[in-house]
Amino acid sequence: MKQEQETASEEVTEVAPGVLRAQLPINLPGLGHVNCYILEDDRGIAVIDPGLPGNDSWRALTERLRSIGYKPEDIHTAIVTHSHFDHFGGAEKIREVSNADILTHEYFRNAFNKQELLESEDSNDLDPNSEEAQERVIERIFSERLPWGSERTMPPRKEIERFKQ
Repeated sequence: MKQEQETASEEVTEVAPGVLRAQLPINLPGLGHVNCYILEDDRGIAVIDPGLPGNDSWRALTERLRSIGYKPEDIHTAIVTHSHFDHFGGAEKIREVSNADILTHEYFRNAFNKQELLESEDSNDLDPNSEEAQERVIERIFSERLPWGSERTMPPRKEIERFKQ
């Protein structure tokens, strides 16, 4: 049996000084847990790959943290290694609870910073009722690469018009 297929251990193990591994349970075909790493520093902790979204994964993460003397509010950074939901699902909850930063690849960044303006945008220019502003947003969305690195495909113009109604 592969390591990731094993049932999640409730024990948090130190893999190097200041680096701990917590296994968070998941119930997906062929998988029993996701490895979540906890990095200790003078500001608190950073968490790498904080598991699935939802209460079960959040409860498991919270229990693992408490077992080593931390609480979710001690998390200053959530690091997401890639766009599988068992790796990024808990990041938004961490930010909600502790106001943590979320670090991830630039192609996946917009999944967490939906309200962030581009450097070239001015919030005074973003009138949601303006056809021109809507076109700019649509163009921006479909010019961004997907989190897994592939290009987005622009839907046919008639589909865009249908969604605008």
